[in-house]
Amino acid sequence: MNLCHALKIPFTLGFLIHLVNDRANGLSFAVVIGLCDLALILETEPIEIWGSVITYNEADKIRRCLESMFQVCEQVVVLDSYSQDDTVQIAEQMGAVVYQQAFVGHIEQKNAA
Repeated sequence: MNLCHALKIPFTLGFLIHLVNDRANGLSFAVVIGLCDLALILETEPIEIWGSVITYNEADKIRRCLESMFQVCEQVVVLDSYSQDDTVQIAEQMGAVVYQQAFVGHIEQKNAA
């Protein structure tokens, strides 16, 4: 039984999600696009997908994270908490839109991103 059947969602509806789990590098995230009508997607133009990630001193991981996100996202927004390393420079070089904000908590950062 898949998730759609378990939630009693009509057959043509599904979840679009991209998961990354790289335990060796301590990287784990999901880009959840949401619930969508798969029949509509097949009949229409491609949709533009944006992703976001919060960062602080992630220079050693941000490149792999963004490479993976750009496989499914047209644009990626990085909300950085004033990193002391090269996180911001790497993200900008890779084409991410970067904003900075003092860290106010995980939930607040993710909602702001």
